[in-house]
Amino acid sequence: MNNPCVGCGYCCQSFQCTTGVAVYGPHERCPGLVWVKAEGRYRCRLVLEAETEERLWWVKQDLAIGGGCSSSLFNTQREDAIKRQLVAAITRGSK
Repeated sequence: MNNPCVGCGYCCQSFQCTTGVAVYGPHERCPGLVWVKAEGRYRCRLVLEAETEERLWWVKQDLAIGGGCSSSLFNTQREDAIKRQLVAAITRGSK
């Protein structure tokens, strides 16, 4: 079983999905990867800007969104993202 996605950006920085290649052309780091400061995580621009429910469905299928993180082992970016999220949760809880 895969671990839940924490938005560390590792996958998109390592490998570009087929939809990303079709939209942006081939790149080492997908240009669709964006940092969402308010959420403290990376998100896919193709998901954020999907114009129709059908387009969103296809992008989610291609990215396996909801399938969990398939790169959790030895992924220091994931570990750092988890730490940031824990600190943010503790900070919110202490207010």
